[in-house]
Amino acid sequence: MAKEKQNRIQSKSDVGRIVFRIVLYIWALVIILPLFWMVYTSVKERGEFIADRFKLPTVIWLANYQTAIMDSAAESSLLRYFGNTFLIVAISTVLMLIMVSVTAYVLGKYRFAGKKLFEGFYFAAMLVPSVLVLIPLWFQLRQLGRELLGSNSAITDNILTVSLVYAVQALPAYIFLLVGFVRKIDNSFIEAALMDGAGEYRIFTSIILPQLRPMLVFISLGHIMNVWNEYTLARTFLESESNYTISVGIQSIQNAFTYSFDYGALFASLVLSLLPIMILYLLFQKQILSGTDASEGIKG
Repeated sequence: MAKEKQNRIQSKSDVGRIVFRIVLYIWALVIILPLFWMVYTSVKERGEFIADRFKLPTVIWLANYQTAIMDSAAESSLLRYFGNTFLIVAISTVLMLIMVSVTAYVLGKYRFAGKKLFEGFYFAAMLVPSVLVLIPLWFQLRQLGRELLGSNSAITDNILTVSLVYAVQALPAYIFLLVGFVRKIDNSFIEAALMDGAGEYRIFTSIILPQLRPMLVFISLGHIMNVWNEYTLARTFLESESNYTISVGIQSIQNAFTYSFDYGALFASLVLSLLPIMILYLLFQKQILSGTDASEGIKG
């Protein structure tokens, strides 16, 4: 009787596992098929696309990529958009890492009045959607630009400002995540360093940061992907086309190539905009997937 019951449970478990795999396969197809269509459309000649947009290309037309990068219809702006995005990603990531690591160290290893208040603030801020504070922040920065620099858009339409906003918006979630890992670092390391005469800067750079390196790599990759794909904040703040990021600038490219019916170049632009993130994910897939287990080697 017990064996029959066990077999029945095992059978249900097998059915559930099969159903779950089928759902995953369907979901994978839903994501992969549009990407595959976009890639092979990017190498189709204009006439082939107009004749049948879903048919596989008979000739690989790589000139679409040259057109996407250099054609005057796009004012050679794709490279400029890439440059702006790389700059924003680099600045915001560096600022985010500095602020997150220092704040997590203070909250994780120090005792001071108001510590619970700070922790509660970061937790509450993590629950507030960033889009809700976007418009008030935009008005405040425009007012600040008008008073300090005499221009409404001097601060808002600025790559450095957008980089700083991206970095600050990422703080609550990453601090909340990192504080737990800081607390797991054995205090005996810090005590030994203090006995040897090490200062706070030496302790932070020689003890805390090396043990947090796996988590810092993980949150850096997550932040890079978020900033690269972000559209709403960049579209709200950046008014000059010369400051557009790739997510915003791709709209201008779409308008230019759609007007000229050069859909191959349009899809080539889309492929190029996705390529850096896809390469980043392939190179650091292991770190991204195992990031939440990064503190396994840290013993309290």
